[in-house]
Amino acid sequence: MPENCTKCDDPIRDTTVTFEKKPYHPECFVCHQCQKKLSGKAIYKHEGHNYDQECYGTFHAKRCAKCYEVLTDPKVSYVQYDGKTFHPDCFTCSRCDKSLAKQQFYLDGENKLCEKCH
Repeated sequence: MPENCTKCDDPIRDTTVTFEKKPYHPECFVCHQCQKKLSGKAIYKHEGHNYDQECYGTFHAKRCAKCYEVLTDPKVSYVQYDGKTFHPDCFTCSRCDKSLAKQQFYLDGENKLCEKCH
């Protein structure tokens, strides 16, 4: 007995795409936003839906509080500070512009300062 597709619930008779242990027709395994096929692409989840990197970045990803670029690279450890998220290279000393990621820093009003500039 064939499995049913997770998206359309019709039986899968030929090729099956499996994602997170769920079966899909190849034509049903698509980005929730643009409807382009997801096979072979990085897949991002948001509110139970699957997205390709471009749509996830455009519509749902957090953005760096300094440069406003999307934060989607799973290999990067982003900096969380004061309710905001930053690229490590964007979270910097206000005087010398050195990265403060994983470093001790000091506050001078709103300015963040590295040990050397403090």
